[in-house]
Amino acid sequence: MLLWVKLVSMVIIILLCALPIKDLFVAGTDTISSTVEWAMAELLCNPEKMAKAQKEIRGVLGNEGIYSSRNLSVLVNAWAIGRDPSTWSNPNALMPERFLECDIDVKGRDFELIPFGVGRRICPGMPLAHRMVHLMLASLLH
Repeated sequence: MLLWVKLVSMVIIILLCALPIKDLFVAGTDTISSTVEWAMAELLCNPEKMAKAQKEIRGVLGNEGIYSSRNLSVLVNAWAIGRDPSTWSNPNALMPERFLECDIDVKGRDFELIPFGVGRRICPGMPLAHRMVHLMLASLLH
Protein backbone atom coordinates (compact mmCIF):
# COMPACT_ATOMS: atom_id res chain seq x y z
CA MET A 1 0.00 0.00 0.00
CA LEU A 2 2.85 2.40 0.83
CA LEU A 3 4.39 1.88 -2.63
CA TRP A 4 1.04 2.70 -4.26
CA VAL A 5 0.74 5.96 -2.25
CA LYS A 6 4.27 6.98 -3.28
CA LEU A 7 3.50 6.24 -6.93
CA VAL A 8 0.25 8.24 -6.87
CA SER A 9 2.03 11.13 -5.13
CA MET A 10 4.75 11.13 -7.78
CA VAL A 11 2.18 11.18 -10.61
CA ILE A 12 0.36 14.10 -8.97
CA ILE A 13 3.63 16.05 -8.64
CA ILE A 14 4.49 15.41 -12.30
CA LEU A 15 1.03 16.56 -13.42
CA LEU A 16 1.19 19.70 -11.30
CA CYS A 17 4.58 20.57 -12.80
CA ALA A 18 3.33 19.98 -16.36
CA LEU A 19 0.12 22.04 -16.10
CA PRO A 20 1.76 25.51 -16.13
CA ILE A 21 3.80 24.54 -19.20
CA LYS A 22 0.62 23.42 -20.98
CA ASP A 23 -1.09 26.69 -20.04
CA LEU A 24 1.78 28.73 -21.48
CA PHE A 25 1.69 26.76 -24.73
CA VAL A 26 -2.08 27.05 -25.11
CA ALA A 27 -2.03 30.78 -24.32
CA GLY A 28 0.68 31.46 -26.90
CA THR A 29 -0.84 29.44 -29.71
CA ASP A 30 -4.35 30.78 -29.15
CA THR A 31 -3.36 34.45 -29.19
CA ILE A 32 -1.10 34.13 -32.23
CA SER A 33 -3.69 32.19 -34.22
CA SER A 34 -6.49 34.62 -33.33
CA THR A 35 -4.31 37.58 -34.37
CA VAL A 36 -3.53 35.98 -37.73
CA GLU A 37 -7.20 35.04 -38.18
CA TRP A 38 -8.24 38.64 -37.47
CA ALA A 39 -5.63 40.03 -39.90
CA MET A 40 -6.73 37.63 -42.66
CA ALA A 41 -10.39 38.56 -42.10
CA GLU A 42 -9.53 42.25 -42.44
CA LEU A 43 -7.50 41.60 -45.59
CA LEU A 44 -10.32 39.56 -47.13
CA CYS A 45 -12.69 42.47 -46.50
CA ASN A 46 -10.20 44.85 -48.16
CA PRO A 47 -9.02 43.10 -51.36
CA GLU A 48 -7.00 46.11 -52.57
CA LYS A 49 -4.91 46.03 -49.37
CA MET A 50 -4.46 42.26 -49.68
CA ALA A 51 -3.33 42.62 -53.31
CA LYS A 52 -0.84 45.32 -52.29
CA ALA A 53 0.57 43.12 -49.50
CA GLN A 54 0.79 40.11 -51.82
CA LYS A 55 2.57 42.19 -54.48
CA GLU A 56 5.11 43.41 -51.92
CA ILE A 57 5.73 39.91 -50.55
CA ARG A 58 6.09 38.41 -54.05
CA GLY A 59 8.44 41.27 -54.98
CA VAL A 60 10.76 40.22 -52.15
CA LEU A 61 10.30 36.43 -52.24
CA GLY A 62 9.41 35.86 -55.89
CA ASN A 63 6.79 33.48 -57.21
CA GLU A 64 8.82 30.33 -56.72
CA GLY A 65 7.48 27.87 -54.19
CA ILE A 66 9.55 25.97 -51.68
CA TYR A 67 10.74 22.66 -53.05
CA SER A 68 10.32 19.77 -50.70
CA SER A 69 10.76 16.19 -51.73
CA ARG A 70 8.53 13.43 -50.49
CA ASN A 71 9.33 12.18 -46.97
CA LEU A 72 11.60 15.18 -46.33
CA SER A 73 12.07 16.03 -42.66
CA VAL A 74 13.16 19.54 -41.77
CA LEU A 75 14.49 20.08 -38.26
CA VAL A 76 15.33 23.45 -36.74
CA ASN A 77 18.34 23.51 -34.45
CA ALA A 78 17.02 25.97 -31.86
CA TRP A 79 20.06 25.42 -29.65
CA ALA A 80 22.41 26.60 -32.43
CA ILE A 81 20.20 29.57 -33.35
CA GLY A 82 20.21 30.79 -29.75
CA ARG A 83 23.99 30.52 -29.57
CA ASP A 84 24.95 31.98 -32.96
CA PRO A 85 28.03 34.20 -32.42
CA SER A 86 27.22 36.21 -35.56
CA THR A 87 23.97 37.28 -33.88
CA TRP A 88 24.91 37.37 -30.18
CA SER A 89 28.11 38.60 -28.59
CA ASN A 90 29.24 35.96 -26.10
CA PRO A 91 26.17 33.80 -26.82
CA ASN A 92 26.77 31.20 -24.10
CA ALA A 93 26.73 33.77 -21.29
CA LEU A 94 23.58 34.87 -19.50
CA MET A 95 23.52 38.59 -20.30
CA PRO A 96 20.03 40.09 -19.93
CA GLU A 97 21.59 43.55 -20.22
CA ARG A 98 22.12 42.96 -23.94
CA PHE A 99 18.44 43.82 -24.40
CA LEU A 100 18.63 47.18 -22.61
CA GLU A 101 19.27 49.13 -25.82
CA CYS A 102 16.02 47.98 -27.51
CA ASP A 103 13.74 50.64 -29.01
CA ILE A 104 10.54 48.94 -27.84
CA ASP A 105 9.42 49.38 -24.25
CA VAL A 106 8.37 45.91 -23.07
CA LYS A 107 6.85 47.28 -19.85
CA GLY A 108 3.63 48.29 -21.60
CA ARG A 109 4.33 51.99 -22.11
CA ASP A 110 4.03 51.68 -25.90
CA PHE A 111 0.47 51.25 -27.10
CA GLU A 112 1.30 48.34 -29.41
CA LEU A 113 2.39 46.27 -26.40
CA ILE A 114 -0.68 46.73 -24.19
CA PRO A 115 -2.39 43.52 -25.46
CA PHE A 116 0.51 41.59 -23.95
CA GLY A 117 -0.05 42.95 -20.46
CA VAL A 118 2.20 45.14 -18.36
CA GLY A 119 4.70 44.93 -15.54
CA ARG A 120 5.58 41.68 -13.84
CA ARG A 121 2.66 39.81 -15.43
CA ILE A 122 3.56 40.66 -19.03
CA CYS A 123 3.04 37.80 -21.49
CA PRO A 124 6.17 35.63 -21.83
CA GLY A 125 5.18 34.79 -25.42
CA MET A 126 5.37 38.39 -26.64
CA PRO A 127 8.71 38.06 -28.50
CA LEU A 128 7.47 34.93 -30.27
CA ALA A 129 4.25 36.67 -31.28
CA HIS A 130 6.14 39.68 -32.64
CA ARG A 131 8.10 37.37 -34.91
CA MET A 132 5.53 34.72 -35.79
CA VAL A 133 2.47 36.81 -36.67
CA HIS A 134 4.31 38.59 -39.48
CA LEU A 135 5.80 35.36 -40.81
CA MET A 136 2.53 33.44 -40.65
CA LEU A 137 0.57 36.22 -42.33
CA ALA A 138 3.19 36.65 -45.07
CA SER A 139 3.20 32.89 -45.62
CA LEU A 140 -0.60 32.83 -45.99
CA LEU A 141 -0.50 35.76 -48.42
CA HIS A 142 2.34 34.30 -50.48
